[in-house]
Amino acid sequence: PYDILYNTAVFGKFAVCNKKFTSSEILERHSEILDVKQGYAKCSVCIVNDNAIITADRKIAQICRQNGVDVLEIEEGYIELSGMNYGFFGGSSGLIDKNILALNGELKTHKNADDIRAFCKNYKVEILELKSGVITDIGSILPIC
Repeated sequence: PYDILYNTAVFGKFAVCNKKFTSSEILERHSEILDVKQGYAKCSVCIVNDNAIITADRKIAQICRQNGVDVLEIEEGYIELSGMNYGFFGGSSGLIDKNILALNGELKTHKNADDIRAFCKNYKVEILELKSGVITDIGSILPIC
């Protein structure tokens, strides 16, 4: 639990994290904290825009929906993570621009590819596949500007 101090999904007015193990600096800067049990909250959440996410975590999906967030809930698995049974969609993706979601692998390798593509298209977000082959969790993709 002590390696997740900064593993927070921040989008729109929300910060999704496990408050018990999240840095006080993060908690003090966000008024809309959605407290979840999942320590790897950012890894579990693929941010599509300020009010839309993709996740395989049922509890995160439930809490976000209760707070007005549009959620596409996908199946666990279909994402590689070295040393683990599977990785997270949020850990293999990230918005690199307002309307570009980078993905570390080919979307077609995920069972819910059509749903993911349609959900992103609904928000005018293009998926940019950064490599060929299976989707691989690399801890998230963050733009450096």
